[in-house]
Amino acid sequence: MDSTQLAHVDDSEDYGFDLMLDNQLYSLSSFLPTQTSEITAALADSFPNPSMSEFIVLLQALEVQFINGGSSQFRLFPRLLGRGGFSDIKYEQISSPASGRAVAIKELKPESTNQDHMASVSNLPTNALAQAFIEVCIMKHPDLSRHRNIVQLIGITDNATMMPLTGLGPLCLVMEYSHFGSLEFYTRSHPKEIDFDTKVKLIDDITSGLQALHSCDVVHNDLKASNVLLFSEGPDRRLTAKLSDFGCSFVLASYKTIKGSGATLLYAAPEAYVSTCLVKPSRDMYSLGLMIMEIMLEERPFAGIQSDRLWEFKCSKEMPEYIVDQLQSVSAPSHVLELVKKLLIADPNERLSDTNTVLRDLRQGDVNSMVLSDYPSEIDER
Repeated sequence: MDSTQLAHVDDSEDYGFDLMLDNQLYSLSSFLPTQTSEITAALADSFPNPSMSEFIVLLQALEVQFINGGSSQFRLFPRLLGRGGFSDIKYEQISSPASGRAVAIKELKPESTNQDHMASVSNLPTNALAQAFIEVCIMKHPDLSRHRNIVQLIGITDNATMMPLTGLGPLCLVMEYSHFGSLEFYTRSHPKEIDFDTKVKLIDDITSGLQALHSCDVVHNDLKASNVLLFSEGPDRRLTAKLSDFGCSFVLASYKTIKGSGATLLYAAPEAYVSTCLVKPSRDMYSLGLMIMEIMLEERPFAGIQSDRLWEFKCSKEMPEYIVDQLQSVSAPSHVLELVKKLLIADPNERLSDTNTVLRDLRQGDVNSMVLSDYPSEIDER
């Protein structure tokens, strides 16, 4: 399998997510700063056929940077990094301004490939536009936009200019680019090379990012290894994990009666298998428990268990034994094992749902001063 295949997993058919579109858009009108609330509510009223001008007004109110797509601004590398139900993630590079930094472009898929129609936002599937809108609002939240464990939104493309030059669709999000790819890609391409201290550091980062989301009353709803991106930052070249892909997230879950299913059932809590389930942060905590297992094992959880048995298995008495057997097979310390057991309790009312407790238990070892001894190789950019 080559690096392009390793770099992403197609989850477009793995979604059990029920968007509850109008509910989310009206919730976002309360989530955002006051000056954008009326605009957001108006945009919700305009669905399913919003105009480009309505969408742009909202983005301008959020102070989202518009990136001109002229030929002097972009150098294009036609390499697919990831694929979801409504978007493709592509690798591009901004050659101006002078930094020349690489970016990831999330291109929403239009329903038509006709060039004359592609430049219209009305040609985008309703859920695609709504997911992009939710992502932008979350990443532009003042407490999240600069958080070290949340992927940063750089801007959106000015597609009226860019689309004819690049062939990109009518709406693209421009985000910081991870040279090391997703956590899923990295563990597959560097098997058995991640030491225990690095694993704990990555779990700490993921939990800190989740803590930031929950403190802003955001439920990620699709926490998994392919939605965690890896960076190397700071003078000590520490490997840093950042949460990404907020299109399936729910906002203001504690203030409104919002119902919906989990986005990827493999990582979903048992209660999140149905769309009538109330959305609470506890579902993210279950996914976090599976993420910790995956990082420790360096493979997806539930290998060998049929997908139609997953819900039953997660709720069964076999589950605690499975956790112990799996983590003991890689000599995980007892405090990590106990932490995972508390996170993977099937009943959300009994499940550990406090990120502060997770971080406290996780930091029993001295991981905060850990520096990577071997600088990890970057994804091949050729």
